[in-house]
Amino acid sequence: MKRNWALSIAGIALFSLAFTSVSSLNFMVKSTQEIQGYMLTDHYYTLNNNINNSASAAYIAPKPLLNAIEQAALTLPSDSFTVAKNQQVLLTIKLVMAPQKAFIINNLTTGQQQTIDCNLKGDITANRAIEIVSNNYEKNKASLVDSYLYFNHKKIPVIENAAIQAEVMKLAEAEIK
Repeated sequence: MKRNWALSIAGIALFSLAFTSVSSLNFMVKSTQEIQGYMLTDHYYTLNNNINNSASAAYIAPKPLLNAIEQAALTLPSDSFTVAKNQQVLLTIKLVMAPQKAFIINNLTTGQQQTIDCNLKGDITANRAIEIVSNNYEKNKASLVDSYLYFNHKKIPVIENAAIQAEVMKLAEAEIK
């Protein structure tokens, strides 16, 4: 447990350095898990405390309108990952939805960055959909049913966390080899 905590803290510190272009966005650690000898940490950029926080790069307004919340939810970075081994972060992998859905991979060992198209089905990540429903942005009307987010009179297909994590692990394994 102490090791996981230490790795999470180290990952967060390196993560913030690796993504300087979005360093003024607020995020939280959603999960840390060991997979095939690597520590995979999922970082989530929250809508809340970004779109309504004037200190954030994603600030919209103190109380954004539904259309602005929807636009931010569908275009702002959502999930980002660090991949570490032996307490050293090797990769950062960020899922971006706009201008096109892709993974941005930063190899901290080589200093190289690459963009890989994301072919996962869906238009919004599960973490983002869950936050929209739980923050009650649309006063008891938003819902998450059968892998769809119903929000602002729209039915938005959701990309499941397990699918994102599986794709991230494939990308990480290919990059580390």
